[in-house]
Amino acid sequence: MIDSAVQHTNRQTYNWVYIAKGIGISLVVMGHFCPATAPEYWHLLKRIIYLFHMPLFFFLSGFLFRYEKYPYLLLVKKKVKRLLIPFVFIAVIFLVVKYVSGLFFNLDNPVKLEKLFLILLDPLKSFMPLLWFIYTLFLIFLIYPPIRSIFRSNLLLLCLFLFFNVLGGYGYPVVGSVVIYMPYFISGVFLCENRALMGRIVTGKPIVCFILVAFFILMVKFSEIVLVHGWFSHLPSFIFGIFGAVCVVNISLLIDSVSCLGRLKNILYQLGFYSMTIYLFHTLFESAVRILFYQVLTGFRGRMGFEFIAFCAIGSGIVFPMVLEKFVLRKVDFTRRYLLGLA
Repeated sequence: MIDSAVQHTNRQTYNWVYIAKGIGISLVVMGHFCPATAPEYWHLLKRIIYLFHMPLFFFLSGFLFRYEKYPYLLLVKKKVKRLLIPFVFIAVIFLVVKYVSGLFFNLDNPVKLEKLFLILLDPLKSFMPLLWFIYTLFLIFLIYPPIRSIFRSNLLLLCLFLFFNVLGGYGYPVVGSVVIYMPYFISGVFLCENRALMGRIVTGKPIVCFILVAFFILMVKFSEIVLVHGWFSHLPSFIFGIFGAVCVVNISLLIDSVSCLGRLKNILYQLGFYSMTIYLFHTLFESAVRILFYQVLTGFRGRMGFEFIAFCAIGSGIVFPMVLEKFVLRKVDFTRRYLLGLA
């Protein structure tokens, strides 16, 4: 199955990558809806999702990256158009939307003067925490090629960044998130450049998927023990993240290869295709549902039940951003260029 994916290298098109992104973005939207009153099983689900959902996206970004495909300055120019310009315009849009909304409702991350400049230094602590992903990915694309040209070996770079994680992790100013997530990006690059290893690790066979998922569940159980004893470090976090990413990739290959799963495949493919817009805008619609049930229709909340509210919030966070991109953002030249980063 992996050979069929390899055959698409020249076109840079991998159906299973979009499927994996579809799975990943679904987990992101689910994980971001977790009010304090959510049942305990939902909090447990969120903790499991957070072990690997963002590492998956950096792993896939690394897998799709082609070192030396573009001269460095051309690469930077492309990433400025694709990531940095949308970062700026989306930050401005949410600044206005959240400032106005904050006048009427209680927000999780309201616009405050002391948080304005954090959007440029540490978006995770700003009024728009979701922008940390674009911020981090952009810096990774800027940093990886020069250091790769110096150290050459991906394994050496992986060890180097894992060592930096142990020393400081998020404590590094400006590039803290880069240090944390660069190992997943490097792992994706390494796997793509080592096809023999890739063929052994990523197969998409049902038995392999079953074993990987079962083993991951055991790892999650082990992680609870580690957390209790307080010696959970960055290295176990990396192991969980990369193992979870490999599980999703294998499941995605399986879905892509099984004909009777065609409908599921198409749904996940569409979710993956629109994953960036879903990521950036899902909280806008998800929060609207949360405000509706938790601040406006408080009397109906108990009658509806948490599962119904979660279904509405998650569904809104997925469907409406897809509709927004398909029928608005891609149709208008300004939004296509400055919000989606497309030529």
